[in-house]
Amino acid sequence: MALAKIGTKNCNNPLLHKHRMPKLITRIEAVGNDVKTIVVNLEEVAEALDRPPAYIMQVLGYSVGAVSEFDEEALTGIVEGEHGTRELATVLEEFMNKFVPCKECKNLETPKEGSSRWSALRVAT
Repeated sequence: MALAKIGTKNCNNPLLHKHRMPKLITRIEAVGNDVKTIVVNLEEVAEALDRPPAYIMQVLGYSVGAVSEFDEEALTGIVEGEHGTRELATVLEEFMNKFVPCKECKNLETPKEGSSRWSALRVAT
């Protein structure tokens, strides 16, 4: 999987400029009136961010105003409706800029352990 710099738009954090992760890959599936956007590589993206895939899907779904879910068998995410890769990648970058870096040192390695509040994550010293 090719890695790319992501999360660097409108960001003053130099650590985000160095961070590499898999590009978001989506595909649109339509059956009759049912249109879904499938996030193909959600598991890899979630692993790079050290966040649960289901939480990332909640953020994506909420941000675009659609129902979303994580398919644990196929390890993919599903967002109801037709949403472009660029639109979802922009939402993911906003999420990364706001909730992934440590609030004190701006380090990206903030695991989701022992905290129920995403905005309160800090790097263990």
